[in-house]
Formats: sequence, structure tokens, C-alpha cells
Amino acid sequence: MTIIKGFNSIPRMYMHDRPMVLFDDPGKSVRQLVQEHKDKLKRADLHGQDLHGLDLTGADLTDAWLEGADLTGSCLKGADLSGANLVGADLHGAILEDTDLSAASLRCAILSDANMADARFGYADLTGAWLDGGGRGGTLERADLGNANLSYAYMDQARLTGTDMSHAYLKGAYLAHAHLVDADLSGAHLEGTVLFHADMRRTILERASLRGANMRFTLLTGARMAGADITGATFATLHALDVAQDCDFDPDAVVSDAEEPPAGGKEA
Repeated sequence: MTIIKGFNSIPRMYMHDRPMVLFDDPGKSVRQLVQEHKDKLKRADLHGQDLHGLDLTGADLTDAWLEGADLTGSCLKGADLSGANLVGADLHGAILEDTDLSAASLRCAILSDANMADARFGYADLTGAWLDGGGRGGTLERADLGNANLSYAYMDQARLTGTDMSHAYLKGAYLAHAHLVDADLSGAHLEGTVLFHADMRRTILERASLRGANMRFTLLTGARMAGADITGATFATLHALDVAQDCDFDPDAVVSDAEEPPAGGKEA
């Protein structure tokens, strides 16, 4: 850990082109210094540090190096983490409400049960991240995930009501049982995405690519699907598309894994 004296002027040192900033006070731990100087942590080197449970409300962590850091249960409400390196960081149960994470790198980060309501993830890299919301308090409601990369992310039971995911990349992501009511997925890439039993009522899917997606038992009442590509997508029955709006589809281009009920009859 590089220690830099003189926190008022915040001089910088560089290692592998990575600016590193910390404050020199041998009588205090890194946790104490981070807590006290949370508004002066821009480009700070905090990789692998134990920062769990800290109150970092409104902290300036722009471009900070937090790879592998433990931020479980920390409060980062309203903080600026834009451009930060959070690869493999643990933010389980953290409060990220109204936090700016735009263009941040969160590959394989753990965000399970974190409160991310109204957070901004525009252009962030969340490849392989854990964003499941099965526990208490976890939510991504009204978050901005536009143009974010969520390929292969694990989002089981994620709460995404009213979330902007337009033009996001969700290839191979796992969104079984996710709540996507009123979400905007226009132009999104959902190739091979698992949307099994997802609630997508009134979801905007216009011009989205759903090629090969698993949409068995997905609720699509009122969903807007004009121009969506559902080639090879799997549905429990083709009747699942009847409730969607503006869904022009070729029955031969989609897959039903259940037999169509006979006329006037019921499914077994």
C-alpha cells in the first residue's frame, strides 16, 4: 500500500500508470482514513481492502481502484464511483441508492441483495456479476443500465421495475423470476438470455434481439415487441405472445416446448 503525505494538496504517485492516493497517519487504520477523507478518494488505491460496513455516503471514489475490496453492507448512497475498478469486489447488501457507477468495471462483482435503486450504470461492465435479488432489500428499480454490459450476469429474482436497460448487452444472462415490469429493454441484446418465469408486463422490447432466449412461462401482458427478433426463442406455448403488443412473429421461427392444446380444449 502506497502512503502519500500531505492530504491537503493530495500529491500523486504512479505505479503501472495507476495513480494511488492515501493519507499518512500511522496512528490510524485504512478504514479510519477512508471514513474521514471520503470526499478526497478520487483515484485512490484501495484494492483488496476491508471496507465493510463503512458509511461512505456521498464519497468521491471516481476512478478509484477497488478491485477485490470488501464493501459488504457499506453505505455508498449518492457516492461517485464512475470509472472505478470494482472487478471482483464484494458489495453484498451494500446501499448503492442513487450512486453513480457509470463506466465502472464490475466484472464478476458481487452485488447480491444490494439496494441499487436509482443507481446509474451507463456503459458499466458487469460481465458475470451477481445481481440477484432473492433476499431482503435488494433492488435495481428505476436504475439506469442503458448500454451496460451484463453478459452472463446472474440476476435471479432481480427487481428491475421501471429500470432503463435500453441497448444493454445481456447475452447469456440469467434473469429467471426477474421483475421487469415497465422496464425499457428497447434495442437490448438478449441472445440466449434466460427469462424463465420473468414478469415482463408492459416491458418495452422494441427492436430487441431475443434470439434463442428462454422465455418459458414469461409473463408478457402489454409488452411492446415491435421489431423484436425472437428467432429460436423458446416459449411454453405460442399463446404466450398473444398478449404482447405489436408482436409480429413467424411461428416457424420460434420454439414451443409444450404441445398446442386442441381447439376448444385445454392444455394437459
